[in-house]
Amino acid sequence: MKGLFDNIQSKSFVTYGILAVNVIMYLIMTFNGGSQNPWTLVYYGAKVNELIVLGEWWRLITPTFLHICLTPILFNSLVIYYLGSQLEYLIGHT
Repeated sequence: MKGLFDNIQSKSFVTYGILAVNVIMYLIMTFNGGSQNPWTLVYYGAKVNELIVLGEWWRLITPTFLHICLTPILFNSLVIYYLGSQLEYLIGHT
């Protein structure tokens, strides 16, 4: 007998969330100066060693969500979708 939460547990909502963040960040950067503009990249969290040393430790994480052009975001999204869905099914959402 299927439980109430079986359908929720079978969905890969964490994977979909990561995909959504990637696409949203790409669109925001594209509309705010272009994703290839170095100043835009730095503004949205590109890895700059000097800024990390000054305390902006979050710059170690945010570059994973930044993409310079359409090809990397397309291929990264495909990998995230297929691997993320499988991993989330195997090890859970957390």
